[in-house]
Amino acid sequence: MPKKIKTKLALILAIGLSTTPVLAMEPIIEKQNDKKFSSLKSNLTDERFLKHIEGLDNCSTLLPIAGKKTLLNFILVGCYAISRVLYTLGGGWNAEDDGASKLAKTIGLAKSILDFTRSHYSKSKPNTESTETYKFEVNGEIKESEAKIEARDERGNTILKNGSKFDMFKYIYDGFDCSGFVGWIVYNTLNTENDNGEGYVGSSTTRAEFFSKKGWGELKQITKEQIENGTYELYPGDIVSIQGHVYISLGKCNDGSVVLLHSSPPGVWIMGTTDKDGNKNSDAIKLAEKYGQKYPTAYKWLKEIEKKGVEREWKKYFEDPIENSIRDPNKKPVTRLVWYVDGEKGVLTDPEGIRKMSPEKVLGYIFGNESDILQKS
Repeated sequence: MPKKIKTKLALILAIGLSTTPVLAMEPIIEKQNDKKFSSLKSNLTDERFLKHIEGLDNCSTLLPIAGKKTLLNFILVGCYAISRVLYTLGGGWNAEDDGASKLAKTIGLAKSILDFTRSHYSKSKPNTESTETYKFEVNGEIKESEAKIEARDERGNTILKNGSKFDMFKYIYDGFDCSGFVGWIVYNTLNTENDNGEGYVGSSTTRAEFFSKKGWGELKQITKEQIENGTYELYPGDIVSIQGHVYISLGKCNDGSVVLLHSSPPGVWIMGTTDKDGNKNSDAIKLAEKYGQKYPTAYKWLKEIEKKGVEREWKKYFEDPIENSIRDPNKKPVTRLVWYVDGEKGVLTDPEGIRKMSPEKVLGYIFGNESDILQKS
């Protein structure tokens, strides 16, 4: 079994680190699964995403518009997936494990994702015990002691220490992992048609660097010195890469805690970190709780999973990966892509001034009054 899978699987419980399957999936072939992917018209009306989706939480928010290249729209696309997308290991990757699947190149959310989420929300609570069914284990619920890999079967399924199987590939068309989610957001921000080009899914650890090399923004490193003196910056919309994970920053609060948007067990959600001292009553956690409760079904499931220990520790997103990269030159430092939004270079603009807003203002702007729901084209 490839070493990177063996190592990262044991880390999933910690913060939902995205691991990408390394062996080709068979017998599922994308062209045989076209019926699982929604058409453009089923997801949008005049390029505007549908507000209500039957059987899922709906919240009064500004709606994203496919192909609208603004920083606000980039964040709105991500927020559109909150409660509607569950975390699945390898979700958004193709079966060859070398880039985006059609799932991550679909405008709006593919039917396979919506059906999968509905089917699990219909249960009274998530299955957090069995490793033989989807239970957010694929997704982070495998106890670390059970995550020891003993063998692989002929399809590449993992045989765990307790003898049960863990299918690394079974759900790649039913949700997003962290890098699949970020790739889908970028695709929907820049495109108006399905399956256009290669897409934007790749290594979570190097996503920020990847987009910077396209000339879309400046790559900045968060250093140990910045952490120690509190001068690190995170702007709304920044794409942040740490070893094994990637997320969207919604900004840094006054107490140093951070609000982020990512796909991590149990699904796509807004998360607030603790402050540097581990305070679980941080500004970011308060904001995440406030707006998370707008999605009652997803919020209930999140609380079930939190009982098992969802990590919000600030140091796991900043201090630990920075220290690890210092100790081990093979591990990447913490980097962030700061989008160019001046209109002269890059691909996004920021007419609403989102870059300069606090996390509280960003979330208040997005989850605003009913009269403010629709963006002006």
